[in-house]
Amino acid sequence: MKLRALRVRNVGRFVAPAAIEGLSGGLDILADDNEAGKSTLFKAIEAVFQVRHTATGAAVDRLRPYGGGEPLIEADLEAGGGRYRITKQFGRGRGAELADLAAGTTLARGLEAEERLAALIGGADGGFGRLGLLWVGQRRSLEPSDPDQEGGKPKDRGERNALMTAVEGEIAAVTAGDEARLVRARVAALLAPLAGGRQGQPKTGSPFDLAHKERERLRAELEQAETAARSTAERVARLEQLIAVRDQGLDGEALATAKAAAETARQGYEAARTARERRIVADRAEAEAVTSERDAARALADFDRRLAELAELDRTIAAAAADVAEAERTHREAVARVREAGQALAAVEAEQQRLAAMIEAHEAAGRRATLAAGIEAASRAQAVATALEDEMTAERVRLGANRVTADAMR
Repeated sequence: MKLRALRVRNVGRFVAPAAIEGLSGGLDILADDNEAGKSTLFKAIEAVFQVRHTATGAAVDRLRPYGGGEPLIEADLEAGGGRYRITKQFGRGRGAELADLAAGTTLARGLEAEERLAALIGGADGGFGRLGLLWVGQRRSLEPSDPDQEGGKPKDRGERNALMTAVEGEIAAVTAGDEARLVRARVAALLAPLAGGRQGQPKTGSPFDLAHKERERLRAELEQAETAARSTAERVARLEQLIAVRDQGLDGEALATAKAAAETARQGYEAARTARERRIVADRAEAEAVTSERDAARALADFDRRLAELAELDRTIAAAAADVAEAERTHREAVARVREAGQALAAVEAEQQRLAAMIEAHEAAGRRATLAAGIEAASRAQAVATALEDEMTAERVRLGANRVTADAMR
């Protein structure tokens, strides 16, 4: 779930409607002076997602303004690939409505809206669900949930240590390897414009240095404006005197002088007010820059420690580089021997094919010789048979010419 906007009315110090629009859904920072209402807005976020609109008693009273009123809270959110708006009215006229912003339609009202909202954000009745990390109230950051009681006081069962161990494990998992170097380089690059120079002074030309200079310039303008304001006060006092004189009967020239003095006083007041506002903005910018520098320095120190561990790992890898090189050389030699064996095998296969062709040719020649011998023998047998047939024919002719019969022979 990603929060995109928050609107309130009759919530804490926000009696009149107030809104925070255009939240990125990523890391958004809400900064203002003490008692400006930041905690009230976070209470409103907690209420719109975790308190049913039918709630009564302390759950609603903690939201009401001191002068009374019925709290109204509205939030735009992204969840499950869609954009939605939840609106809750607490107290008299209570109600809830869940709308689909993309379709421009109302999805549910009343208790059905509460149930569909819980399904969207993964919450549960009476509990924070996955929204447990959304809002941590003041002095509640490390209180264990549902603790045992010992002497009327919560008994620590190790939840703090378990939580910190889990967080440290997650950080260690995502900051190992080359990613740590990349993140450190990015942090160093972001820190460079803010890093302090000599004797704790900001680096020349950095945004921090420019903010310091802008603050000094605005202080000078403020001093000038305060001087002008004092002068204006004197002129205002003089003006009041002139007004008093006018009331007693002021001539035209004195009235013109009074008007000019009043205009000058108004311009001086506006200049002083503008200078004061610019100084407040500069002070805030300086405070934010100091905080950013402090946080970045802590992050950089942590990354330096982790990089030292990585450097030790790099030395271990370098020590094993010789073994890796030897293994690579052995691998290359083995590949060369395999290539030579392949070439020899190809030559043997070619020779086998040639010999097979010769054997096949010899076998074919042998078959032809045997066939020729058979043909020759058959030719000789046929010649003998022809000669015998001729002799038989001649003998039949001769016997036919013999006139001696069988009876005569008997």
